[in-house]
Amino acid sequence: MPFQELPSDVLEILTKYAASPRLVAHLTIVHDVAITLLKQIDTCWPLLDYDRERVLIGAATHDVGKTVYPNELTGPGSHHEEIGPQLLLESGFPETHARFARTHGQWDREASVQLEDTLVAFADTIWKGKRNEALEREIAQQIARRCREETWEVYMNCMRTGKRRSRPHSLARKISSLNRQKGHRRHIFDVLPAHFGAEL
Repeated sequence: MPFQELPSDVLEILTKYAASPRLVAHLTIVHDVAITLLKQIDTCWPLLDYDRERVLIGAATHDVGKTVYPNELTGPGSHHEEIGPQLLLESGFPETHARFARTHGQWDREASVQLEDTLVAFADTIWKGKRNEALEREIAQQIARRCREETWEVYMNCMRTGKRRSRPHSLARKISSLNRQKGHRRHIFDVLPAHFGAEL
């Protein structure tokens, strides 16, 4: 099953800044994970008021700054988090959408972190099976406040609804499919993560 294609305005900006195939692949995966994540959230809390479009745009553009600092695509570094919002603003994205290029990596240092910030950061974390308890706790607390629930009720609601796990072979097939569409003979990623047991 192929990935959901990135929005056309996002593809335009990635072309404008000559994003590498590896970066495009990463943004495509995180955007796809965000779509699944939001479906699960909407199932658990159908009345939750949040900006779904901003989350999806944020997931699709969060690492745009790595077009300027490509070394941070394969190694550590946060320079892309500083330049990313500027690139998006210069390309016509509003600040409400451009902020995710910064907040995805430093949501815990924001003066007023938004639920949308944490959801983008979460999508960028769980696609490879990583866990971040502080981030998960912040999301649960934000949802609890908006839905007037206790934090423990948020966790129980997720458990009752059920958990979905991504499987290594299905994600590998998606990446292979994306590579074929782009004309690549090898995987865009040099090494696929060993574990894709992310819980959405």
